[in-house]
Amino acid sequence: MGHHRHNNLVLSRLEEAERRWYLASLSSGPEAPSDGVLAQISGLSDKTIQRGRQELESGLTDTQAGRQRQGGGGRKTAEKKTRPECPRYWRWSSHIRRATRWAKGNG
Repeated sequence: MGHHRHNNLVLSRLEEAERRWYLASLSSGPEAPSDGVLAQISGLSDKTIQRGRQELESGLTDTQAGRQRQGGGGRKTAEKKTRPECPRYWRWSSHIRRATRWAKGNG
């Protein structure tokens, strides 16, 4: 049981892709545990371990060094909200905020 704890300790210090590759290397030996067993021990999906093995077999050619995710991955950048360039709008909105605070009794 201590061996599993040590493996999970090492995994906790690795980045996402490194965890995949580490578990894939553990599962690729002749008497290695199955992907299902490693998935139970580590908490990673067995498909994730299979993906890591495919990446290792390809020589990590599809991965970019220094990147957490592949290019194009992740959330799209949100458009920054800007307030209108109209000074009349600024005066009007400040009046509305004051009136709202006054109506709530915080005025």
